[in-house]
Amino acid sequence: MNPQQPPILADPIRPRIGIWGRFDAFRFEDLVSAWILEHELRRRLPEAHIQMYAPLERGRAPARDGGFAVADLGDWTPGRTKDLAQALDCAVVAGDLFSGGDGSLASFLVEGLGPELEKGCPVAWSAVGVEFELEPEEGARIRKALASRTDVSVRDEASRERLRHAGVEAEVTVVPDPLLLLPRAFPTWSGIRARQRPSSFRGPGRSPIAASRSGKSSPPPSSDCRFPWCFSSWMPEAGRRNSWTRCRRTSPVRRSAFRRKPLRAISSPRSLTRARS
Repeated sequence: MNPQQPPILADPIRPRIGIWGRFDAFRFEDLVSAWILEHELRRRLPEAHIQMYAPLERGRAPARDGGFAVADLGDWTPGRTKDLAQALDCAVVAGDLFSGGDGSLASFLVEGLGPELEKGCPVAWSAVGVEFELEPEEGARIRKALASRTDVSVRDEASRERLRHAGVEAEVTVVPDPLLLLPRAFPTWSGIRARQRPSSFRGPGRSPIAASRSGKSSPPPSSDCRFPWCFSSWMPEAGRRNSWTRCRRTSPVRRSAFRRKPLRAISSPRSLTRARS
């Protein structure tokens, strides 16, 4: 907590909600998940005070968040957990559970505030992604943390199965991936700008854009299928005028497309996909 800024007092009309996640990571999905969750919370609780938190890695520049300030969760110590429990009415863990650096599990995203402090400041998991099989030590930590929690949800069946394989007995609910709500998480003026400047999304000579995923594309992970849909839904004008093609770099589709007309090809790097598990 900032000693120069007085803490926000508890108010039933303006609940203090902390959103915890890997919002300092350099992945598209991690960066927008905070936007999406905040948007959905404000639709239901317009007076809520919402603050983003991330376990910022020391010596590493944070990603550009593009519109919200990310507070550092800090070190997982008794003093820090007590401060957060006093500053918040509840906390919501969202996004990818594993860190973007060394692949470890951040303590605040797993252990949270601890069972005692969470009696006054509940910690929930909302559409969390568990993208790796858990090591025995990781599984033990998660089992212990989730044993006392009542609100736990993951974004896909694979994440729930990994928790089950790790011995988690708590009730885990599978909910739709929040990325499907991306189009309505952005303000209306984004679509207006896209309609006013459609050339920004076209190649030289107003040629259409072709997007392809780097690496092998069969079978593609479900997350790769969603990016063109989300992009074209967010920018309807650009989506209608551009051709979205998922293909391998040497595929006949891509070679044929380049022979017919010049295309501006954008290949998403593997680091922006979830093809890690």
